[in-house]
Amino acid sequence: MTTEFRGRSVIVIGGAKGIGKAVVDAFAQAGANVAIGYHSDADAARRVASAAAEAGAPTAVAHSVEVADAASVTSFYDAAEAEIGSADIVVLTAGRLVLSPVVELSDEAWAECLATNLSGAMYCMREAARRMVPRGRGRIIAFASMAGKSGVHPGVGAYAAAKGGVIALARSLAAEVAPQGVTVNVVAPALIETDILAALPPQRKQQMVASIPVGHLGDPADAAHVVLFLASDRAGFITGETINLSGGRFMD
Repeated sequence: MTTEFRGRSVIVIGGAKGIGKAVVDAFAQAGANVAIGYHSDADAARRVASAAAEAGAPTAVAHSVEVADAASVTSFYDAAEAEIGSADIVVLTAGRLVLSPVVELSDEAWAECLATNLSGAMYCMREAARRMVPRGRGRIIAFASMAGKSGVHPGVGAYAAAKGGVIALARSLAAEVAPQGVTVNVVAPALIETDILAALPPQRKQQMVASIPVGHLGDPADAAHVVLFLASDRAGFITGETINLSGGRFMD
């Protein structure tokens, strides 16, 4: 594991489980200070923070945050940076999957999907940029979804619209803050082995695997490897990009 991140400060919003947990683990092993933002599972977040400290993070903390509330996001950043120092890297993995055909989609479900997945991403990226720009450095990495690029699967209309909005927003922000030394990039995963997929019937999972050219589901660690590269000094000339993480299921 690279030592490039030793002593740096990393915020992972949505770091209590799944891809976010893998990102926390990877940065901890690289010697970074980490702050985990979680929504409701405080026990899980504390366990991840404890494991991060054991893995090598000098400081590892967890604080609750409601990403759909701008004031909560600001308070979270204040609390996190008070403990780990000014964030060099912010990773946003928090999200909420909403499945419904568009013609059956309720106004409430639509609003909730956009509030968490799009407005939440905006609040988190905006707050990160406001803090990084005066310092003249920073890495912002947001997670979208392949649904935000393809949007062709039935029932994902709201989710695809929100995640597509994250990609467009990140590009705009990237252009605005690049002169100040801040990069903004997106990772768009497809079928990653998380709790959601683990609960599916074996036959359904087999069908999914058959649709992936590399022949297997992705692992959260695959996403963490991409994040570490985008957060590294080697990626300083990459901004406004969306990295497909689909095993070849989606190519562009």
